[in-house]
Amino acid sequence: DGEVYMCGSGSKGQLGTGNNADALTPVALDVSESAKMACCGGDANHPFTLVLTAAGAVLSSGDAENGKLGIGSKWSKKNFSYIGKSYFGNNRVESISAGVDHSLALTTNSLVYQWGLITAEDRHGVIRTRVENTPKQLDHPSLEELVPQKIFAGHQYSVICGRSKPR
Repeated sequence: DGEVYMCGSGSKGQLGTGNNADALTPVALDVSESAKMACCGGDANHPFTLVLTAAGAVLSSGDAENGKLGIGSKWSKKNFSYIGKSYFGNNRVESISAGVDHSLALTTNSLVYQWGLITAEDRHGVIRTRVENTPKQLDHPSLEELVPQKIFAGHQYSVICGRSKPR
């Protein structure tokens, strides 16, 4: 837990430095809380960054296409913005993962939240693509017997690892 340093392209504000400038040497992020982890998402044209604080808060910066920042805005951010705790049901987030077009969060009480461009099968077996501008709890019958422990957001897919619920 502690500080986060970033360097590289800042083209969409993904470095959270308040501008779109590149950082050729590592720059400390100006985050008011101690950081637990950070992850980079998007692609070369639509990059974004997530930071998880030691207190369980999630911040985002960069390109907001398809709701990737999770803050309810379609406007990109050059500074880190907090994703409201109420979007996570006021639960403490313990891990995050950033994909190309979506992100995931896992709370301490084993709930998974997702936001961004989501392609998934609904409860009726219909595959749908939708944009979620803020985190929504992932709720599907296939997960009812799983206690999620790890999450991974990929290009257009998600991986949730866990253990079976005790019977």
